[in-house]
Amino acid sequence: MIKGLYTAAAGMLTQQKRHDTITNNVTNLNTPGYKQAVPISRSFPEIYMSMINQGSSNEIGSFQTGVMIEETVNIFTPGQFIETRLPSDLMINSNLQPVDEDGNPFTDEDGNLIEIQFDASGKGLTPDGIEVYQPQVFFTLWDANEETRYIQNAKLFINDQKQLVTQEGFQFLGQDGQPIILFDDDLSVEQIQIQKNGQLLYNGEEVTDIVGQPIVLQLSQVNNPHHMTREGNGVYVITNEDQASVTVLDELQDQPIQVLQGFAEGSNVDAAQSMVDLTSALRVYEANQQVIKMLDETLSKTVNDIGRVQ
Repeated sequence: MIKGLYTAAAGMLTQQKRHDTITNNVTNLNTPGYKQAVPISRSFPEIYMSMINQGSSNEIGSFQTGVMIEETVNIFTPGQFIETRLPSDLMINSNLQPVDEDGNPFTDEDGNLIEIQFDASGKGLTPDGIEVYQPQVFFTLWDANEETRYIQNAKLFINDQKQLVTQEGFQFLGQDGQPIILFDDDLSVEQIQIQKNGQLLYNGEEVTDIVGQPIVLQLSQVNNPHHMTREGNGVYVITNEDQASVTVLDELQDQPIQVLQGFAEGSNVDAAQSMVDLTSALRVYEANQQVIKMLDETLSKTVNDIGRVQ
């Protein structure tokens, strides 16, 4: 009975965290580029119980002490594309297929490309049953400590050092892996045109760096975006252990990747489904609450009433 209290309490804590995650999604319903988070829950490991009798034990079954939130997964399905016509608005549109360990796309026995279907979380299965994820493409940034960050939707600004930065001050990197510096003092964001491959133009001519090379935004392909950690404001970080899943894209020829200027991506949060999930979390929370109340009343009767000497 006391074990049941722990199980119900674990259920309440799980639903509370689920409720908090969904509430945060709803709060960012109108935040451009926001990707909704989905909590993944699982049960605690089974505990095997046995009855000890005169030095021997007889197994009587297993017992689970409840559930917990194992992780929170970011859903990278695109939101609605909103044309703002503002040169400072920038986003990435991509629709990539996964690759194997050697960087090659999955093919059948005849060498034909296999188009893998993905679920809402971006997970799919190859014909051999291998679990794969839909790759995502990001702009590559540096923070104040020159640590790499990633973003898919951003507003462009030029700081006092003539660097191309986001609204939060993160520096955009070029193809050389260094922050982009605009050496033309008269150049403004409104005058910059960004091609679909990320190249910067001014009045139809290439914008070049100090050695005369064309400036192109560095794009990074993350083969498993679920390894990324959200930092806020659409910025993500990936640990050093998972850096192997990141590929810097040199060219975008024949790839379904576009850099769109003058567009902003809306949040991908489904308002109707979120309200259903909120109601579900509340109902399950209340059910576990009633279980605890019932067990508490039963324990009270056991302690205070049963065996009382009249």
